[in-house]
Amino acid sequence: MNELVIVFLISFAITLVCTPSLIRKFRNANIVGEDVNKADKPKIPEMGGTMVVMGLVGGVMTAVFLNITGWLLIWSLKF
Repeated sequence: MNELVIVFLISFAITLVCTPSLIRKFRNANIVGEDVNKADKPKIPEMGGTMVVMGLVGGVMTAVFLNITGWLLIWSLKF
C-alpha cells in the first residue's frame, strides 16, 4: 500500500511543480487561445493537459521502478 502512495505523490508532484512553468512557456511561445466563455475573452494557454500526461507517465515509471505493476494489474482486474 505504501508503494501506491509513493506513486500517487510522485505523479502529483510532477503535475503540480511543472504545470506553471509549462503554462509560462506556452504563453511566451504564443500557444494560446481565446476563452470564448468569458466576456473579455482573455488569452489562455492551450495544451495544459500535457503535464497531466507527464504526471501519469511519471507515476507509471515509478510503479515499474518499484516493481508493483503485477499487483496493480491484478488489482485493476477485480473491478
